[in-house]
Amino acid sequence: MPIAIQINQEPSPENPIWTPHEPNEHDWMLAKFWLGVSESNFHQLCTHLLRTHLTTESFALSTWRNLASPHPVFKLLQPHIYGVLAIDTIGRKELIGSGGIVDQSLSLGGGGHVKFIEECFKQVNLQDYNLPNALKKRGVDDPSKLPGYYYRDDGLALWEAIKAFVGDIIGIFYKNDDDVKRDNEIQSWIYDVHKNGWRVNPGHQDHGVPTSFESREQLIEVLTSLIFTFSCQHAAVNFSQKDHYGFTPNAPTILRKPPPKKKGEATLKSIMSTLPNKGQASKAIATVYILTKFSEDERYLGNYSATAWEDNDALDAISRFQDNLEDISMKIKERNANLEVPYTYLLPECIPNGTAI
Repeated sequence: MPIAIQINQEPSPENPIWTPHEPNEHDWMLAKFWLGVSESNFHQLCTHLLRTHLTTESFALSTWRNLASPHPVFKLLQPHIYGVLAIDTIGRKELIGSGGIVDQSLSLGGGGHVKFIEECFKQVNLQDYNLPNALKKRGVDDPSKLPGYYYRDDGLALWEAIKAFVGDIIGIFYKNDDDVKRDNEIQSWIYDVHKNGWRVNPGHQDHGVPTSFESREQLIEVLTSLIFTFSCQHAAVNFSQKDHYGFTPNAPTILRKPPPKKKGEATLKSIMSTLPNKGQASKAIATVYILTKFSEDERYLGNYSATAWEDNDALDAISRFQDNLEDISMKIKERNANLEVPYTYLLPECIPNGTAI
């Protein structure tokens, strides 16, 4: 619950600070709707679309370009990159293309969404895809200061399991740092992303994608970040959408009137005429309903049945990973049994391997 809201960034007499203590209760209600629509647009376009679809797509494309199918990193990534190119191609046409769903049901539609994504990408850094780093950067890493943050708690457990699994696989096929340095395919893979996918254009901050790998640990960290993002991060920000957006006043994606400039003028009638109309609301609800449906043939985190692993050590590593995921699932279910509102988005059996929706 916010303690105060300033709708626009520049302070002025026509941009007051709204609080729960406004004499007119409708003022605070309207301010919360404006905060909600801002968060909804940021979540949809930056947190979800940019950070789990468009930026990871570059790594998927580079995998197909640069790694032969027998390569261990190809085998490691293949279940997680499956489908992302197809769904992003559909999304460019149906969701963010001219006249698409974004134009019809998001406040930043009509071209503003493209500019917003461009601005967000200027700040993107690969280190932010490292969950422990991202939590620390945001100041939400300490459970004693912020208890009950289940995305953090479940996410970190999954992060450690994925990192251990990736470390096992990389340790099998790369005995030392020199093995990584001499692997021309893996060096071409990361350089392709650096040069063509996450290019640092004028006005951009450095995106943190190296031009080459110098150590096994560096390779493990990047692969862990990718697998976590393709699977866990996407599950957390995508499959929670129906719960957030299914009731339009909880998280409106578009508002029909300009932000208020003066206190005391909001009424229930003006609020109702500001909220999305039936057509806008129904499109948003229908969209998130589709986006949160699991495929009938979905493969979930830990399922490598479609990957041609033949090395016994690699198969043992997969088995250990699956055991770790079962332990994590059991602990989440035990905790959820005592919660009024269970947090289920990061149950391993509810996390698709890849970003395919």
